[in-house]
Amino acid sequence: MAEIKTDRVVRIRNPHIDLWLRLASKMGQEGKHEKAVEVFSKIISANPEVPEAWHCKGDCLEMLGKHEDAITCYDAALKQDPLNADTWFNKGMALKAAGRDAEGTTCCNYAVSLYLGK
Repeated sequence: MAEIKTDRVVRIRNPHIDLWLRLASKMGQEGKHEKAVEVFSKIISANPEVPEAWHCKGDCLEMLGKHEDAITCYDAALKQDPLNADTWFNKGMALKAAGRDAEGTTCCNYAVSLYLGK
């Protein structure tokens, strides 16, 4: 029996998850960060185990200057996908923006080590 991957399970629960993620991401890219946060929040409410939704919500919150809320989202994403270098890097940048330089540097350095495969 083949192993069922988490992302497949999520799609089984909500087959339109990719569409909603793309829609919310497009909103964020267009600068509609508050609206994107609303959509990502709805995705998370229905599917809390989707790390991409947490990560992207964190990105939008960061763009809105809500650093601590963004960090919380990055932490939630990392619970699901602890080796995601992009999430570690973004969390590091949010920590630095929140005035937590040492923690931010540690996260960014860890992201680099993941990028390099170390």
